[in-house]
Amino acid sequence: MRSIGFLLLLLLSRMAPAAPLEVETEWLAVLLNGSRAGHMQLTRQVFADRIETTEAFFLKIDRGGVPIVVQSEESYTETRDGRPLGFGAVQRISGAEMVIEGTIDERGIAHVLTRSAGSVQRQEFPWPEDVLMAEGSRRLMAANGLEPGTEYALKVFVPSSLQTVEARVIIEGIERVELLGVEQDLLRLTETVQIGQTETPMVAWIDSELTLKKTRMSLMGLTFEAIACPEQCATAEIEPTEFFAGALTPSPRTLSPAMRESALTYRIRAKYDAGPLYFPASEEQRVTAAAGFHEITIRRLDGAAAARSEPIDGSEFLSATRWLQIDEPAIRRLAREARGGEQTDRGTMRALERFVRDYVSDKNLSVGYASALEVARNRSGDCTEHALLLAALGRAAGIPTRIATGLAYVDSWLGAENVFVPHAWTQALIDGRWVSFDAALGGFDAGHIALGYGDGDPWDFYDGVNTLGNLDIVSIEAPND
Repeated sequence: MRSIGFLLLLLLSRMAPAAPLEVETEWLAVLLNGSRAGHMQLTRQVFADRIETTEAFFLKIDRGGVPIVVQSEESYTETRDGRPLGFGAVQRISGAEMVIEGTIDERGIAHVLTRSAGSVQRQEFPWPEDVLMAEGSRRLMAANGLEPGTEYALKVFVPSSLQTVEARVIIEGIERVELLGVEQDLLRLTETVQIGQTETPMVAWIDSELTLKKTRMSLMGLTFEAIACPEQCATAEIEPTEFFAGALTPSPRTLSPAMRESALTYRIRAKYDAGPLYFPASEEQRVTAAAGFHEITIRRLDGAAAARSEPIDGSEFLSATRWLQIDEPAIRRLAREARGGEQTDRGTMRALERFVRDYVSDKNLSVGYASALEVARNRSGDCTEHALLLAALGRAAGIPTRIATGLAYVDSWLGAENVFVPHAWTQALIDGRWVSFDAALGGFDAGHIALGYGDGDPWDFYDGVNTLGNLDIVSIEAPND
């Protein structure tokens, strides 16, 4: 949820007017399926020795009927010729805040400070020479020109996720575009962004001075648009929109608890052309694709139910992250308390799963997205909060863990019956295999379909952006059918 605005902001960062002004400010109204959902503001300040660009995003949505406010601000500091100097990000959702500050020294080393829920983390990494920020991206566009048919690639840094993404831009041509009741002749371009295993396309329209006038993209079965207009227009009254309505996937049959305890085979196809569907394979989730369909068989791994796989190096899944603050005393204490006398990794994870299910006593959708430390303190949240806390406790207990994101079957949600809903759960590396645990839904079963894996950063959800809302589950077969 914190990353909803990234793909729009990525494009905005290189669409500022070409004429060098002392201060430039651009407002855009954000629409979700045609309803006003928020606004964006882009500010570019030119100094004698640097250029500072700030991108602010505000979104208000309904999540299962519960209002959620998402705010983010990303900033870039660069030399006048586009060389990166520093960056920052502030992310707020339902009262939770994460602040990132970064600088790049003369040796090309990025120094990052992250603050969240009272926890402070520091990290360093070498800055890749070919990765751009806002001004560098803008200069690259100007250098390539705007002739129809022009195509070029670039790599862009995203402060809120500390990630680099690859993008491909194609200049198309002039067309008539409607802008909230006003029509203009604008230059159309498309941009395809590669995030993890997913390619996400978006369309933008700019004027002759490179000023962004409109951009549109599909995400989780919904249409996001940002349309340039005066501040009063951009910040007009918001119309509540159900964010997950487009991501619900009907089940072709009722799945009883007994059926979900066994293996299930799904036959799935795309509902429309929004990029290829992606399903990661594992010992729990076997995937084959042919003739426009994916066939996925899902089973729960119980002890010796499956052969041991090749060894997996789990060391990277034992570290603290911005979202899994396992070095904090509160997390360490809960891990010891929850583990009790369990000695095996499997027994420990089961104990931790039971503990988290009871510990998160305020189960609601209003939290939005909280880190493990925030959940440890507030004891509130939904599936993502259960998953992050369980993953953090597992790592604190010395067990490699990661977060699985995807879909899970429920009997009813938002007035719909027998549907698959967006979901997150936890996986632990046990006996050389990734084994799933779900503290939110009473345990993992074959009603879970994974779309991606990660360390808890909302960025990880992008592996499924072209799949959520684009699934047609044609059939589900059980062993006794």
